[in-house]
Amino acid sequence: MGHFAFGSRAAGYRRKIALLSATIVFHTALNAGVALAQAVTYSIPAGALDGALTRFGIASGVQVLYDSSVTRGLRTSGVQGQLASNAALARILAGTGLSYRFTGANSVTIGGPSKPLAAGSATAEGSTVLSPINVTAGGSGNPRDTPYETPGSSSYISAEQLNRITATTAGDVFVGTPGVISAGGHVGTSINPNIRGLQGMGRVTTTVDGARQSTSSYRGYIGNRDEVYVDPDMLGGVDISKGPSSGVGVGGIGGAINFRTLEARDIVREGHEYGVRLKTDIGSNTISPPAADTRSSDDRPAFLNGDAWSGNVAAATTQENIDFIIAYSKRRNGNYFAGTKVPDGVTFGTTPGVANAAPGPGSEVFNTSQDTSSVLAKLTLRWADDQSLELGFNRYNSRYGEINELQFQPWAPSGQAQHDLSEIRVDTYTAKYRYQPQDNPLVDFRANAWLTDLNADSNTVKVNGFGGYGDLSAGGDISNTSRFDTPIGALTWENGLEIVNENAKSSTLVSGTLYTSPAPIGVRTMESGYTKATLKPLDWVSLSAGARYDHYDSRGKDYLAAYPEKSGQRLSPNIGITLEPAVGVQFYGLYTEGYRPPSLRESHWNYGWLLGINPDLQPELAKNTEFGVNILKDGIFLPGDSLRFKAALFSNNYENYIVRGPADGINNRYKWDNIAAAHYRGVELSASYDTGTYFFDGNITNYTRIEYCPTSSTCTPYASGLDYGGSYVPPTYAGSITAGFRAFDDALTVGARLQFASERSGGKIATGGIAAPQTWPRYQVVDLFGSYDFGNDLKANVSVENLFDRYYIGALSSIGVAAPGRTFKASLTKTF
Repeated sequence: MGHFAFGSRAAGYRRKIALLSATIVFHTALNAGVALAQAVTYSIPAGALDGALTRFGIASGVQVLYDSSVTRGLRTSGVQGQLASNAALARILAGTGLSYRFTGANSVTIGGPSKPLAAGSATAEGSTVLSPINVTAGGSGNPRDTPYETPGSSSYISAEQLNRITATTAGDVFVGTPGVISAGGHVGTSINPNIRGLQGMGRVTTTVDGARQSTSSYRGYIGNRDEVYVDPDMLGGVDISKGPSSGVGVGGIGGAINFRTLEARDIVREGHEYGVRLKTDIGSNTISPPAADTRSSDDRPAFLNGDAWSGNVAAATTQENIDFIIAYSKRRNGNYFAGTKVPDGVTFGTTPGVANAAPGPGSEVFNTSQDTSSVLAKLTLRWADDQSLELGFNRYNSRYGEINELQFQPWAPSGQAQHDLSEIRVDTYTAKYRYQPQDNPLVDFRANAWLTDLNADSNTVKVNGFGGYGDLSAGGDISNTSRFDTPIGALTWENGLEIVNENAKSSTLVSGTLYTSPAPIGVRTMESGYTKATLKPLDWVSLSAGARYDHYDSRGKDYLAAYPEKSGQRLSPNIGITLEPAVGVQFYGLYTEGYRPPSLRESHWNYGWLLGINPDLQPELAKNTEFGVNILKDGIFLPGDSLRFKAALFSNNYENYIVRGPADGINNRYKWDNIAAAHYRGVELSASYDTGTYFFDGNITNYTRIEYCPTSSTCTPYASGLDYGGSYVPPTYAGSITAGFRAFDDALTVGARLQFASERSGGKIATGGIAAPQTWPRYQVVDLFGSYDFGNDLKANVSVENLFDRYYIGALSSIGVAAPGRTFKASLTKTF
């Protein structure tokens, strides 16, 4: 793989060093909290233990920490009356076999009696000490419940969901997540997320353990694609927020996605200090990629004879003051085969401008293979009972098939053929420090630093004679959250600073006076300071207000150094109100503004005669409004059941929206330009219900209005035919339904998932521009899954994706590349 040296970056870091060196001075520490002996009136009925702990946290203000596996299925007789918090908790846990230990005036840990204490010692009370896995301060403590107790739109993808149906591509992890689609999920191994219609150009901030990946690729007339690389086998969970951030997340007006990689607690079993996990899986419906320039499809392999397998090993330890994990993963699969059941509306012609699909039913889809390896290492140090430092490293390396959307068109000369493989390497470094003294509610301090080094050799650019490209990004943030009482209610105040530096590099071709590069060449810096306060004047009312100040500058390098440096700044406010008329019920309203500077591809990238730089390009502004309701209830219909429901009505408005348009007075030449606005409005629903035996999850996102406005008085349901943005328009509606059951003391789990999507919002896009996107037929795809726990920490998973072998094209596919047909998978996991 080729690599490119960066020039001097001293000037590019002048603001970064100053900002990261800034000191936060806190007010004098106060010993404030809920004393253990302070009496509180409790009215917690009998029911599920998780729900009772939620109510205890709300009533007492105590932060409860526990592993959800030790409370699952347990019930409590509840507690009534005026009691001290320790006495109330003792009654709640009576008969459950669990114990507790207060680690501070405002925090308590809960665990089982078999859990050994850190370093093998016992406390005077004989209680247990747990790592702070789940946290509840008026919350359930289960990360899967976070979206249902957060005022605003967020989603969480758990390890259980990730393992339920093994992802064929990394973007498959979003199936089942409302409002989130991985666009063009089968053109390579990267992820290009779309959140409520926004994607590309860094509109969605995507991180791995908090470290950004900022690379994008040019896809010919089809448009631009953000590129994020992550190995699904290395994931422990995914956190998603939608809309501009009021905290960390500078520049991401569409939302933020953070992929959390494995941690020691994901591997070490409860009650142990060491753990090793071995996992392997095999799959069908793939075949090893043929030699380059092959045009004839091979026969589809039968059942599990496909060239698809993966394996990973992880070893970890959890000690009193140290956590450590090291893991290695290898994943290989060949080109997959399309389904055979073709719905109405799919054509296989060769006429330009017509929505043609390719390849034919049951045929091999060239350039969809991958050979990926990943390495992960994390070390966490804890000291003084209130400080921790985590250091992490992650390497992702892949040789994979990549579809060049322009070449893939059935009418293109090089259409259906196997090409040389692409290669990508991403090295990620992270450092996270936290200081959270239990006896000082004014201090909850965090400091994070990260660096991402990405180098790519892509066949989509090599065919045009280019070499490689890449990006070196670095950044960090510091923040503190203070909690204290005021005469008018409890107040939470968060303040922070963030900085991001992107340094893009690329090979270049020169033809006369024209310079062409496949990727931008320049440096962009984004800096932000933010503050947000939340006040509870009443137990059932929360009011929030805040603002963030964003600043950026960007400049070109090499042949782009002559272009003027760009900079800008803005103050963006946010306000919110939350009403909780009953335990587990929230109504909320939010207004948030955001600011997205032009990406380096928009500000410092020149593609020969085709696309030039616009020195007058302005940043995008987001002005979003959302109203919603959250319901989180346990024991509502049956003893021990759980109900979760979320509804959100959103109106997202973006001023100065950036599109591709014609360059003034120059034929067949384009530039990035601002239109007056873009609007996305709709409703999002998600729900889950679990009795312990039966479970159900469902979600749907429905857009009621999507439009682009060249002027303030002229709006259409699609962007100009010269723009790529039409490819970002999501289906009018899309979602999924999952249902299943557990048996044999939860050893067996069996279920099914239906994923569905309509046509692209706005119907068939009018042609007239070479970049006009196509509209693909709606689809419904059924998947089956099952798992069995054999005991002794041995578990098997099986799945059948696309059960009925449908031929379909995924939502937000930029071209008519068929999704995988019927695919069988089986995996085996052993933990020691």
